[in-house]
Amino acid sequence: MEEKTLRALCWIDDADTCRVLATVLRRCGFEVVGEVTSVADALVAVGVCQPHAVVVDVALTGDLGLGAVRAVHALAPPCAVLVISPFETMKSAAMEAGAYDVLGYSDLRVLEQSLKRLATEAQATLEATPSAARGRRGTRRTNAPAS
Repeated sequence: MEEKTLRALCWIDDADTCRVLATVLRRCGFEVVGEVTSVADALVAVGVCQPHAVVVDVALTGDLGLGAVRAVHALAPPCAVLVISPFETMKSAAMEAGAYDVLGYSDLRVLEQSLKRLATEAQATLEATPSAARGRRGTRRTNAPAS
């Protein structure tokens, strides 16, 4: 069976951090279709590229905030949004907004584990999807903590 390509977008306002996270995404099996630093660029890239995953620091999305998660889902409904945030208090709200997972910057190993889990889930979903619909398929974590 041919392996399907998983697309990911890295949306972090610091270009150096974005490059590091893009490297982690690639190690986890994703094709990085964009490394964007602005809201406008990110929303265009999501609409055009239809990624399976978006890694975003919602603290850096300006007034959009957690609306970034909802905006990504509006443009690419099955896309998994992995939120990076320095604020632990944001986790519950981000998960309620539809985030796949919420992680801090402090441990890249935890981020990599989450991305590998996401890649495995997205690959399974992609392989189970008829070829005509592949461009718009992804996954979303379903075991969000209860409020």
